[in-house]
Order: sequence, then C-alpha cells, then structure tokens
Amino acid sequence: MIFRVETVAAIWAATATAFVTTAPASAGSWAWGCIGKLGNERVIFDRNTMIVTASKLPRVTLRDLANNGPRLQTQDGTTFENLGNNDGFAKTMRFGKNGEPEQKLTLIEAASRKTFHRKGHVGRREEYTTKFLKTCRYAPDKQAERKITMQCIEYVLTTCGGPCS
Repeated sequence: MIFRVETVAAIWAATATAFVTTAPASAGSWAWGCIGKLGNERVIFDRNTMIVTASKLPRVTLRDLANNGPRLQTQDGTTFENLGNNDGFAKTMRFGKNGEPEQKLTLIEAASRKTFHRKGHVGRREEYTTKFLKTCRYAPDKQAERKITMQCIEYVLTTCGGPCS
C-alpha cells in the first residue's frame, strides 16, 4: 500500500513540475475578412469561408472577422470555401461552393484604399490592425460580373520570438 502511495505521489510531483516549468505559448495570429452588400444580398468572407445571403444573418462585424472567431456559417444563403485561405488579400481570390466544388466564384480587386491603421504592442508582441475599403468585381462562374464595395480588416499579432512573459 505504501509503495502505491509513493508511486502516485512521485507521478503527481513529476506532472506538477512539468506544468510549472513549461514555457507559455508565443504563437502569432493573422486574421482578415470583408463585409459588403451586393444588391439585396450580403457578402461576408474571412480567410476560410464566404457567405452570400439575402438576410442580415449571421450577425458578423469587422471586429468578429479580426478576432479569428467561429467559422462563418448560416442556414440561409450559399457558403463557399476560400480556395487560397493562406494567401491573404490577393488581387484575385477564388472560392468554391460547398458541396459543389465545380461551382466557383472569383473576386477581382479593382480598387483598394486604407481607411485605418494602428500599430501597438501587447507585451513584447506587435499588434497591427488595418481597415480597407475595397471595390471588387464579383464574378460567379457562368454569370455576369457585378461590382461590390466591401469594408475589410486585417489583424496581425506577432510572435515574441520566445517566451512572452
């Protein structure tokens, strides 16, 4: 019985030591996305997903897109997967319709201007928030192109190159 108690105590002590001596994570964060109106439709996208819906749902703000929030989803409308989700704001972005990957939609940037930029620090990490107003050609496959103006945001929180504490 004493052997078991000593063994359990030794295991517990080793585990506690491992938790106490583990360095904090210092991963960076990069999030971006846009919101715009196209006639009676609302278009929202982030680095993973685009939603085209006729309603005001889901209720998403630019700040939500910058916070790497929950994956965009809706019961109404159409959902597309961003085919270049790690490319950032490229001049041409392609999206494939969920469930029908042969249906594609292309956004081609026609104009972009920076409307806000802030650089700050979170501890030793650098934080950048940039907002844009972008005008794009919205081109679903086999349909006429339309023009859309979108409010966009890009958020970057750098790593600190080691333990952040």
